[in-house]
Amino acid sequence: MRALPRSIKGYTAFIDGFGMIGLTTGGKLPPIKAKTEGYRDGGMDGEDELEFGIEKLEAELTFAEMNERVLGTVLSRNTPITLRGSMEGEGGVGAIPVIGQFRGLVTSADPGEWGDPKKGEVKLALTPNYYRLRIGGAEIYEIDLLNGIRRINGIDQLAARRAALGV
Repeated sequence: MRALPRSIKGYTAFIDGFGMIGLTTGGKLPPIKAKTEGYRDGGMDGEDELEFGIEKLEAELTFAEMNERVLGTVLSRNTPITLRGSMEGEGGVGAIPVIGQFRGLVTSADPGEWGDPKKGEVKLALTPNYYRLRIGGAEIYEIDLLNGIRRINGIDQLAARRAALGV
């Protein structure tokens, strides 16, 4: 029997360990996209793609107020930020934690427009150099750009490269 898909039904963020429950209005986990270059050799009937790592990681978080803790992260590097959600089936059955953890450069803190009346929403943008995504107890991604780690579904795709480089 088919079931309806599970949905993120609750979420919050943590900035440097400080919980922002009730203030987190949205978040966007970094998409993982291969950096590729087209390749066509003599005798090939078409072009193929060569993989050269991944594209720049980018994440966003939105908060409901002009919070000093949120605004104070701009231009900080390596402040631990966690986006944590509860993925649930219909009726709240089977809540599964979805946890995205980031470190990197917070590139902007946008306090948005002021108006009458208007919420003082703040949007943070960051370019993580570390990203880990866990769903339930399973690690889906662990990407550590500075240490050459790219683990997807438990497979360390860069282990042989680190070994070849002696690191």
